Amino acid sequence: MAYTNSPMVVYTKLSPNHSGQRTHSIDRITPHCVVGQCSVETLGSIFAPTSRQASCNYGIGADGRVGMYVEEKNRSWCSSSNANDQRAITIECASDTTEPYAFRDVVYQTLIKLCVDICKRNGKNKLIWFGDKDKTLAYTPQAGEMILTVHRWFANKSCPGNWMYARMGDLAAKVTAQLGGSGESETPVNTTGLQAAALKDLSEGDVIKKVGPLCSADMKTSGILASVTMAQFILESGYGKSELAQGANNCFGMKKSLSGNTWSGSTWDGKSIYTKKTQEDDGTGRLYTITADFRKYPCVEDSIADHSAYLLGAMNGNKLRYAGLKGCTDYKKAVQIIKDGGYATSTTYVAKLCNIIERWNLTQYDVKTESIPAAKPIAERTIHDITKENLSQVPRSRGSNKIEFIVVHYLGVPNADNPNLYGGGYGGHYNIKRDGTIYKVADPKTAVVWHCGGGLQGSGGHSFYKICTNFNSIGIECGVCYTENVKEASGDSDKWYFTTETQESLVWLVSKLMDEYGISADHVIRHYDVTGKICPNPYVKNNRLRTSWTWDEFKFRLVEYRKTGGYDSDTPAEVKWYRVRKNWSDAASQKGAFKILDNAKACADENPGYSVFDSDGVKVYASKAEEEAPDVPFLVRVSIPDLNIRKGPGTNFSRTGSYTGKGVFTIVDTSSGQGSTSGWGKLKSGAGWISLDYTSRI
Repeated sequence: MAYTNSPMVVYTKLSPNHSGQRTHSIDRITPHCVVGQCSVETLGSIFAPTSRQASCNYGIGADGRVGMYVEEKNRSWCSSSNANDQRAITIECASDTTEPYAFRDVVYQTLIKLCVDICKRNGKNKLIWFGDKDKTLAYTPQAGEMILTVHRWFANKSCPGNWMYARMGDLAAKVTAQLGGSGESETPVNTTGLQAAALKDLSEGDVIKKVGPLCSADMKTSGILASVTMAQFILESGYGKSELAQGANNCFGMKKSLSGNTWSGSTWDGKSIYTKKTQEDDGTGRLYTITADFRKYPCVEDSIADHSAYLLGAMNGNKLRYAGLKGCTDYKKAVQIIKDGGYATSTTYVAKLCNIIERWNLTQYDVKTESIPAAKPIAERTIHDITKENLSQVPRSRGSNKIEFIVVHYLGVPNADNPNLYGGGYGGHYNIKRDGTIYKVADPKTAVVWHCGGGLQGSGGHSFYKICTNFNSIGIECGVCYTENVKEASGDSDKWYFTTETQESLVWLVSKLMDEYGISADHVIRHYDVTGKICPNPYVKNNRLRTSWTWDEFKFRLVEYRKTGGYDSDTPAEVKWYRVRKNWSDAASQKGAFKILDNAKACADENPGYSVFDSDGVKVYASKAEEEAPDVPFLVRVSIPDLNIRKGPGTNFSRTGSYTGKGVFTIVDTSSGQGSTSGWGKLKSGAGWISLDYTSRI
């Protein structure tokens, strides 16, 4: 068959890691979790080295953009199974770094659209999820069927993570609905996430450990405190062991109809019910018994999601029934909002929930990164240059190796500061003491130091292994504090923390180096992300000990700091930025923003067809390739009958639905763009853009 690629692709970096053309037609889709909220460009870098021995067909970045790394005609190396990858389109999706490895909504919605596109182009009108490995692998798909598989079936991995695994059935249903196919098949489609039956024999503490992270993942989407959701789970379902939970995965007593409401975002299928007797409180503390229909869910995750969707969407007349709940950071206020909205009739409901939260310290599951205060202005720092004192310790020269990464470390010595390189050249180019003082130990432009090499450690991190090296990165060592007996300090301990002064200096220094070397925020990483070493400990443990932030908070504050220009003043001085884009209006094409014009020019020269624009959108520099672009207008001859006309200069722009046909055409503008070596030409007729690869100039 003739293979095609998705028109949704906006970034292509083909990996050498594949087996060539498939030996089986495409009848499977395998979604994966990246274990990192990275961009499509970063994914491209990850899969580029042959040493990586891994790849995928498509990747979805944290912003929902789609990248392609192995064409659909070729078998990627993604699922630890040759047999699966020969017939599957593999899709890596940006996700959180910890279980349940949740996707952002924009990523999940893009995944749905991409699966629809894959199915359409491969002649499928139904996407099926059986939820059972043996049944799936033994099944022979019918002509119009596409089957979902998961990485965890072929290797000892969680992939695609419990968040996505719980939504595989939802993915199949939504894609099938958009394809116009039947949501039913001869073999029933089952969604299998966490089953309440699995909680039956667990202790109360173990149930909390299992369900708490699911509530945290839900909080990232809903904005409802995980502590409150978990407490309601415990109270309503008896730690997941009630009849309703065990029989219907309904952990919140959600009836078929609630307050006469319907609401958006419900995960209930609208028909599955469980009928049982239940007791109600008449408002005075007296109980009476009724028979009622309750919602039945395929998994606990769907029960949690539907419960949150109800709390956010239920109406009381023309007002939200639980107004003020989303984003509330005080669990006592949140619980009262739920009670006042009429969720429960029990007069002791609020007290019971608060007691549960306090007994089990459920606030530990609240996702605090959602309420990070705006980054305060950080004063300019002074860098103390001690490179001369350390020159004899520098092991290698930088040579022509380009600096692409900034790697953050911690010193690993309790309550001590050492601004110098260790013997043999070990340490960072910069060192930040606990009081925030910054030392330049080795010049990154000329010196390579040993800071992020070595073999793999542990099972986490590794995303940039053999991609980020000592030769293409800058190392920053940070002084660190330890709360216990320093003689017992270990790298895996959770007693390490950074001072506020150290972290604010780190934000300032990293931002400065990003500007100086044209490094993007997703190339600011931890030593952990390279080798898996627990370094820097406070940003791997992410336990917010004392004054420490989490890694996500550091990245958030870095971005916010850069947005404001980083000046400690009520009226900050104007910062002049130079942006590298294809054209000023195409913000999505931006390669970087620089404070130094020469760095911006260098970036433009590395990307043919790109120019440098100032803050007002005025082009101040054209890349060498653009300066050499042909004068327009000019004539071209098209010798094929079906040359596609697109709405913009690149295969990432949609087709207009029309073809040029054979003939001579006038080109009034040219541009580089995805999918064409010779560039794109704009037709004088205004019909759109064509690839100049298929034309000859007259």
